[in-house]
Amino acid sequence: MMTSTQKIQDAILGLKAELAGKRVELAMARGRRSLARKHLRIMESLVNARRELRIQVATEQGECYFAAAGDVDRLELVGATN
Repeated sequence: MMTSTQKIQDAILGLKAELAGKRVELAMARGRRSLARKHLRIMESLVNARRELRIQVATEQGECYFAAAGDVDRLELVGATN
């Protein structure tokens, strides 16, 4: 299970990825495809960083990444990660 600090890092990466996704939407709505691609690459790198954090946490704790990531997602759905 993630520590409180790791949960915060995970949440920050998720929010940053979501923001980058919104910037993709905005750029596309304005017809700025090259800017949208830039934000898409940023979003992808943030999603990958979040995945790497989850893999690192699971590896450090001797857990399966998929089980650990599923636990985090499940807790987020019920609001227990606050």
